[in-house]
Amino acid sequence: MKKALIAVVGLGFAAISLAQLSKHEDWGKSAEAYFLTPSEKDAWSRVATDADAEKFIAEYWARRDPNPATSANEFRDEINRRIAAADEQFKMRNKRGSETSRGRLLVTLGLPTRVSSQRAGAEPGIRDERFPHLLEARAVRPLLAATPCEQGDGTRAQRGRCDDDAV
Repeated sequence: MKKALIAVVGLGFAAISLAQLSKHEDWGKSAEAYFLTPSEKDAWSRVATDADAEKFIAEYWARRDPNPATSANEFRDEINRRIAAADEQFKMRNKRGSETSRGRLLVTLGLPTRVSSQRAGAEPGIRDERFPHLLEARAVRPLLAATPCEQGDGTRAQRGRCDDDAV
């Protein structure tokens, strides 16, 4: 009887210690955390409680604030706009758009300066997205995101493998 009581108490403490980081446990995998440095990833892995997580997240955004004199964090606002755009444009059945490979590009690089679609016969359209701010203007090459499942009119074709990782 005494051993069973000790086992139950031990399991209770284990459950409590595992539940310490519940509100923010997946934040390190979220789109907001795409800008974590290696040292910040290491520090995040050591966060044990929700209070520590909230403090870490507040410091993470504060370090990236381009104008700390203002009450708004312009960088955070821009990233949240990019996440919303990626979630809207690239959403999948069981995956947020910002968690797809194309969504991650949109969140980390920003919106392209030019997007065009071409339709060649019955083949799906090719989407040409340019990010000139990544390279010098004379060396800019288009980042082609050919989506074999997307037709030129933006609708999905019903052939082949139609998930974002197939791109």
